[in-house]
Amino acid sequence: MTKIGEQPNIQKLIDQLSSSISTERLDGVTGLASLAFQARARGAARTRGTISRAAPTRLHEEGVLIAMKGALSDSHLEVRRSLAFALGELGNETAVSILGTLVQTEPESVVRAEAVDALGKIGGSQAVQQIRAILSRDSSVEVRLRAIRALFALACTEPGASDEVMDALQQHAQVESSDIVRNQIGFLLNKLKA
Repeated sequence: MTKIGEQPNIQKLIDQLSSSISTERLDGVTGLASLAFQARARGAARTRGTISRAAPTRLHEEGVLIAMKGALSDSHLEVRRSLAFALGELGNETAVSILGTLVQTEPESVVRAEAVDALGKIGGSQAVQQIRAILSRDSSVEVRLRAIRALFALACTEPGASDEVMDALQQHAQVESSDIVRNQIGFLLNKLKA
């Protein structure tokens, strides 16, 4: 356990991701997420992406995202869910690509939902495209609800570009099979128009 004020060795956290012990892998992922969060909290210029721009990278070590990509197929759900969260904290378009792969290959909706939240934190045009694709194809109502909320949050960060989100939500409402999701779309569209 790292004490407040100490900076953990990033290489040690990366090495933990390839451990044969699941709790060590989880410690590695959560440690990297914590470092990214601390970097953001210390005054990053933007703490969140917008529709048109991805959030800046919070950890600049090259091996971090490579190691995280290797953990996509971890056998433990909690490691994969924490990985999605950590990628959202790290931010940047490489993380968006990794999250896109995770959403396409992940069988558990709780992990896909966390990945959608992470895409919403990062933002940028690639993330918006990923979220829209998830909204149109994911079988889980919870994942689609998270996608709608992520798009809404991005629209709130950049009101001038919210027309794109509003159009996407209106189009999706016409084909959405769930009353819950359609009602949420209607509610959020009214908030955007207000």
